[in-house]
Amino acid sequence: MSRKQSTQKFKCVRLKNRSFIKL
Repeated sequence: MSRKQSTQKFKCVRLKNRSFIKL
């Protein structure tokens, strides 16, 4: 896995966590 992919995955997880906190 390249760094770009890992960063994208991290951003996705971050967004999911943010939405989870909102709920």
